[in-house]
Amino acid sequence: MASGPQTQPAPAQSLQNYTFPHDRLRLRQTNADKTPLVLIACGSFSPITYLHLRMFELGADFAKFNTDFEVMGGYFSPVSDAYKKAGLASAEHRYVQLYIYSTFVTANIPCRLRMCELGAAESPWLMVDPWEARQAEYVPTAQVLDHFEHEINEVLGGAEKPDGTRVKCRILLLAGADLIQTMCKHDLPQYSDRLHVRATSSQTQLRIFLGLTRFKFYKK
Repeated sequence: MASGPQTQPAPAQSLQNYTFPHDRLRLRQTNADKTPLVLIACGSFSPITYLHLRMFELGADFAKFNTDFEVMGGYFSPVSDAYKKAGLASAEHRYVQLYIYSTFVTANIPCRLRMCELGAAESPWLMVDPWEARQAEYVPTAQVLDHFEHEINEVLGGAEKPDGTRVKCRILLLAGADLIQTMCKHDLPQYSDRLHVRATSSQTQLRIFLGLTRFKFYKK
C-alpha cells in the first residue's frame, strides 16, 4: 500500500551563486537609428506552452515592423513558489519518495525553470532567468523589470551602436491578457509610472503605455 508522498528539494543554485544569463543577448546593434529592446515575459509558466513561445515571436515581429526598436533578446522570468497559485509546479526540482509494496521509489518531479529552459532551447535569442523564481518572497513585476534594467544596462553596460557608442536597452514587459488582469489588481496602483507593457490576447492586441497620471490604450 502506498503512503503519502514526501517531498525533498534537490540541491539548487543559491542566489549567492546566481549568474545572469546573457549568452543569447546581443549587445551590439546593427541599426544605428533604432532603440535596443529586450522583451521580458513574467508568469507562472506551469507549464510553458507553445503559445508562450509564440507570444515572443509575435512581439518581436511587431517591434520590428511597427516600432523604432531593435530586439536584442528575450527572457522568461518564472514567478517564485511564493506566488502560491493553485496548481503551481515547483520552480526547482523536487524528489518525491513513494513507499510502494515495501519499497521506496524516488520520482523526480519536473520543475518550471527546467521546462522553460527546454522550451527555449532551440531559440537563438530567448533565455530563462532564474532570479525571480529563486526568491523566497513574491516579487512585484516592476521590481523584476528593475532587476533586468540593472543587469543589462548597469552590469553589462547596455548595447553598443555601430559607431561604438553605448546606449541603454529599453526593458519592456511582454504579457498575455491574463497577466495584465493580475497586474491591474496587484502591481499597477504602486508601479503605474514605471511599467511599459505590450499585451496580447487571442481576440485583440493592445499596446499599453502606463504613464505617470493615466493609462493610454491603443488597439492595433
